[in-house]
Formats: sequence, structure tokens, C-alpha cells
Amino acid sequence: MLNEGQVHVMNSGESLTLECGFRAEGYNLFDYPVLWRKVQKDEEMQVNIMGNINEPFVSTNRFEVAFSSSPPKHKLELSILGIFIQTIASH
Repeated sequence: MLNEGQVHVMNSGESLTLECGFRAEGYNLFDYPVLWRKVQKDEEMQVNIMGNINEPFVSTNRFEVAFSSSPPKHKLELSILGIFIQTIASH
């Protein structure tokens, strides 16, 4: 199952929560794990395996994943915490 792609335009330092909701009878997260994939140009990386964030994403402490289930409705959320980096101009 693939969700439609989304485009988010954000400012530096903003946080974002991505949702993937679906309906399924008898769904089991362990048999059919929900995965987030990051695709950028020719590179594709898997962000999580179920509730675990993969490297290099986990090292940043910016990603959290949560799964909620109330059959037949299920929802996976991926939160990306914004970090504002201030640059200092030198003269």
C-alpha cells in the first residue's frame, strides 16, 4: 500500500507531523509493518521500521513515530521536530 505524495512548504525551524491513515480488518503491525521512506532526487532511505527510527535519522533526535489502532482504523504519525540554526555573520 502506498499513500499519495505530499508537498509541504515550511520555514526553517518549523516542526511537522505526517499522518498515514488507513482502514483494514484484522491488520497486524508485526506482519505488515508501516514504513516511512524519504525520497530525494535519486536517493531513497527508509526512515523507520514500525516504531523504531533508523540511522541516520535517530541520531538527530528530531524524529518520533507513533502508531494508533482502533480497528478497522489505523494511523501512523511521523513527527519531525524543527531545529532553528542561527548563523553568525562575520565581517
